[in-house]
Amino acid sequence: MIHKIFKENNLIYYFFIFYFLIGFFIYKDYGISWDEPISRTNGFVSLNYIFELLNFDKYDGYGDFLTYRDNYYGVVFDLPLAILEKLFSIETSKNYYHLRHLSTFIIFFISSIYFYYICKKFYDFKLCILGILIYITMPRIFAESFYNSKDIVFLSLFTISNYYLITFFQKKSLFSLINLSLSIGLLVGIRVVGIIVPLLAIFFIFIESLDKKIFNSLVKIIIFLLLVTLFTYIFLPYLWANLIDNFLFSFNTMKNYQWSGSVFYFGNYEVGRFMPWHYSLVMILSTIPVLYLLLFFIGYFLTLKVIFCNFINLNKNNGHVWKNNLQLYNQISFFIITFTILSIIEFNSTLYGGWRQIYFLYLPISFLALNGIQAINYKYKFFSNLLFPLYIVIVIFWIFNNHPYQYTYYNYPFSKIAKKNFELDYWGVSNYDVLKYLLINYERDVYKIYVFSISPYNQATLMFGDENKSKFVFTKDIDKAEFIVSNHYYQDDKDPVKTRYFLDNKYRSVYNIKVNNIAINTLYEKKSN
Repeated sequence: MIHKIFKENNLIYYFFIFYFLIGFFIYKDYGISWDEPISRTNGFVSLNYIFELLNFDKYDGYGDFLTYRDNYYGVVFDLPLAILEKLFSIETSKNYYHLRHLSTFIIFFISSIYFYYICKKFYDFKLCILGILIYITMPRIFAESFYNSKDIVFLSLFTISNYYLITFFQKKSLFSLINLSLSIGLLVGIRVVGIIVPLLAIFFIFIESLDKKIFNSLVKIIIFLLLVTLFTYIFLPYLWANLIDNFLFSFNTMKNYQWSGSVFYFGNYEVGRFMPWHYSLVMILSTIPVLYLLLFFIGYFLTLKVIFCNFINLNKNNGHVWKNNLQLYNQISFFIITFTILSIIEFNSTLYGGWRQIYFLYLPISFLALNGIQAINYKYKFFSNLLFPLYIVIVIFWIFNNHPYQYTYYNYPFSKIAKKNFELDYWGVSNYDVLKYLLINYERDVYKIYVFSISPYNQATLMFGDENKSKFVFTKDIDKAEFIVSNHYYQDDKDPVKTRYFLDNKYRSVYNIKVNNIAINTLYEKKSN
């Protein structure tokens, strides 16, 4: 009986069941993020567009799709949720956003299973478990897997499409090509930069065919492009009016998004459209646990070494750039990371909120980290048996100890300088908890609040029941406020020094949400005269 319980197949089932139960019991712990109301609107605008095409009655209160500002956004996630909201008659905003959070987690959970099966194609059970732990315990991604319905859903579908990409190269069947094309269509239906997957697939199909008859490869590429175009067209409503022009517009817009905000970076507010070239690199280096990073770098440079050695020995390798499927996917991972980072630097792409727009890179980072573990294991078996599992336990303890604010994670030594140099709760997720504290600890019919931040605290009220929403009154006159809230995210002409002087004289701090002893959200109460 004990032997059956601890069989590898059973253990992985228990692992994923346990992980799912964790997510199911904590998904309501997270507040509402800045973008979620916009994403909800995107879903309903697209749903009305479909209803209009089908001559159905549309829902009131939403703009016309063809003139809607954000109509080029992918709605593969938001559109089904709009349908579910109406199908199940979800009337309260609180329940709707809980549905979003649970749905986001479920998609990421599914992607973690796909990542396990990617690892299983190349590694033994122990390394697969370590790999999946790297994938799900990156603190920021752990938290955002409950509310970031853009970048985390894109990462999830990117992982799924990579699984089918590997399967295609292994089997070369029409069925595997259809699965790959379908997964890419869904991926591009979230964000058009998903075309990186078909581009890489075509590149590696071409490289693979150099020592063979190229005609068969060209046929595959043509069929592949037709299928990807078909599925992308189906899943991206913006393309329905004009496939080519609208796709190019969407791609160019996403390549250099014209966001007018600023980013707090190394102690200064930098314009998001003109961030320093090293921003994305520093954010990656500062927000991934250090040992995960070190293992990734080992795997990355070992892959570079293999690519170099295989190229200079093409004659000995019968023209093969990779000798097996593991080398192939290591090289795919290498090129995904390298191409993306170089493209961001070359095009000076708009980035903000850490590196969340390129979270999909965490898939190849996680996979190449396994390459690093395997390399260390050749000499030091105890690393994967003891040292690295112990480090993962430490990361998990940090996640547990700082729940639900893991999205503000910075690794050591960046955590020591984060307060004065980097953004903390730019999502505004903790705004809900500050307002909840106010509601629980002060019995009033109305709470007059001044917001010392550009963060939309009014959106946090959507997470309360209808009976409490109206109690929060936000005033633009600080002298009329009974309470002041701040998540220390400014971006405008407010002078923190002058405001701090004002706060110290007329208000007192009554509640702080802290991570690593740094306040990420603060509630102030007016002093009694």
